[in-house]
Amino acid sequence: MQKLRWFTLSTALALFAVMAVQVDAQQGRPQGSRGQGGPGGRGGFPGGGFQGGGGGGKLGLLRIDAVKKELELLDEQSADIEKLSEAMRAQRSAGLPDFRNMTDEERRAAFDKLRAEREALSEADRAKQDEERRAQQVAQQKEADAKLAEILLPHQMDRLNQIELQTQGIRALTTEEVAKELGLSDAAKADLEATIQASGEKMRSEMQALVQGGNRDGLREKMQELAKGIEESVLAKLTQAQRDKFTEMKGEKFDMPQGGFGGPGGQRGQGRPGGQGGAGGGRPQRPAQ
Repeated sequence: MQKLRWFTLSTALALFAVMAVQVDAQQGRPQGSRGQGGPGGRGGFPGGGFQGGGGGGKLGLLRIDAVKKELELLDEQSADIEKLSEAMRAQRSAGLPDFRNMTDEERRAAFDKLRAEREALSEADRAKQDEERRAQQVAQQKEADAKLAEILLPHQMDRLNQIELQTQGIRALTTEEVAKELGLSDAAKADLEATIQASGEKMRSEMQALVQGGNRDGLREKMQELAKGIEESVLAKLTQAQRDKFTEMKGEKFDMPQGGFGGPGGQRGQGRPGGQGGAGGGRPQRPAQ
């Protein structure tokens, strides 16, 4: 029963993530900046996979054991990152119900109340609320990234940036940073967003049909097949030079463990420049203060 409940929850999260991506693309939201304010905080979409908690983005990834091992964090760094995670979590949770300490019934009731309050708003007020939340999430993400840059060494931050791009997959192409680096015009970026949105609608429809029809055999394989097709159709819109640059930006492939955060250490990428320690090789050392 517990396994069935987890499977249902995982499926629901995946479907919700697809729907969230459609909204993001429609509203021009940078996909990598989604927070953890509720369902959909853990992004999952073609070429990406689930991101870690703690607010998503780089800080969320650092809750994954395999990522921490890849960066070879010092104990001092891990402690500083945990403090930062707690501070950002408290910042995001301000004014929200304490979902973590609720029973299932209490949590369901709280979600229903939030949904009812949102539905009672006018379309203009909902749009305003969304814009305020997006601005708040972007500001919090930038704050977290700036503080992370003070904790991590340069080569560790570079590798974390690469891993983040890999987890974002094709969604990264709609972010300002990647679009600028690849030299994408506004028209090209809009075309990519439209393709991702349309693909998300198709993927959601097909997955919902499978779930509602009770056909769960090979569900994961079907999602992977759909995701691969979407990724190929999106990347085909780039020039060869842009595809090569995007591949270069993602760095050496990182094997994310199944289940994301809290999972096993995973396999370390081989042949990284400078050996296991990153650019300089060996264990990372803190610069003298």
